[in-house]
This record gives sequence, structure tokens and C-alpha cells, in this order.
Amino acid sequence: MKKVGIKFMGKLLISGNGKDFVKSTATNWIIIVIIAIAFIVLGVILANQFGYQTLGGTAGRVAGGVFGVTPPQVRTVAYYIFMWGGIILAAIIVVHGLLQDIFATKTEIFVYENGIKGIGGGPKFAQSLEDTTTVASFELEYDRIASVDITHKKLLSINAYGRVYVIAVANANEIIDVINDRLRQVKSSKATVSTESVT
Repeated sequence: MKKVGIKFMGKLLISGNGKDFVKSTATNWIIIVIIAIAFIVLGVILANQFGYQTLGGTAGRVAGGVFGVTPPQVRTVAYYIFMWGGIILAAIIVVHGLLQDIFATKTEIFVYENGIKGIGGGPKFAQSLEDTTTVASFELEYDRIASVDITHKKLLSINAYGRVYVIAVANANEIIDVINDRLRQVKSSKATVSTESVT
């Protein structure tokens, strides 16, 4: 099958890119920061609740009660596990969000009369580290596109008969409408050509 060069693509119908997507989802960072802070606060609460032990154990508590003194408390391993666990989980959430945004800005799509081209991530973009950090360029004629969908994260997904490209765009619904319209036109023109060749 011949590859469609840019000069044969025809008129540009619509486009979108990851930079606009990241700008449109900036409020997600409020949620990410709230969740990160919640993990840190939860870690501190659990560390203070379960991370101390009375010096001398039960005997120290009994002796302290008999003599009317408060026995000293010491930090246990649980204190550090809860404290650092909260900080590490918060850091993972923030780093994941940053990676997702960095690689989302690298994606783009251009929809032309005779095909589409752009740069997209793998099928599990925003879910898998490999699919998020690996982007590839594509150039497809309409008869090489099986379907176009929107994923659960509002990302544009293009299935090119087994090869899936995911693109982060703010205008995914509009782009899908244009591509589906072109796909219908291509199918109807092929059906017309095939009926004409039969007669």
C-alpha cells in the first residue's frame, strides 16, 4: 500500500495537540496536590498513632502508673514506615502526573481530506509507564483506520488495524466527528466504485 505524502493529504480539516489538552486539564493538578497532601497527612497520623512504644513495654507502663510518672515513648520502625510511606506515595502521584503531562504535550494530530498524521502514545497511555513515555509518529490513509474512540481519560484513540495510537487533545469529540465523517465518505465512495465495476 502506498504511503500518503504530506503534499497528497489535501486540505487540513482539523487538528489538535497535547499542549492544549494539558492546559484544559490544569484543574487536575488541584486534585493531584490534594491527594498527595492527604497521603502525607495520613502517614503522619498513622506514624504518631502506631509508631511509638513505651520504654520498657508493659513493665514500664505499670511502673510508671505505680510511681505516678509518664514513661518515655520511643519511635519504632512502624513510625518510619508510615511517615516515609506517605511521603513516597505522594511523590509517586506527583511524578506520575508530571510524566503524563510531559508526554501528553508531545502528542498531536492533523486531520486532512485524504488521511491523518501525527504523534501518539501507546494503547495504555496514562496507565502504563512504557506506553506513556513512548511516542511514535503515524501517517495513515482513511482505509487504514479501523476505528476512533475516546478513552476513559478523555484521550483520542486511533485503531489502525492492530496498531493503536493515543493522542491527548482538548477537542477529541470534534476530531472524532471529522474522522468518522471522512471514514463514511471513503466507505461510500468505495462501495460506489465497486458497484460501478460490477455493472
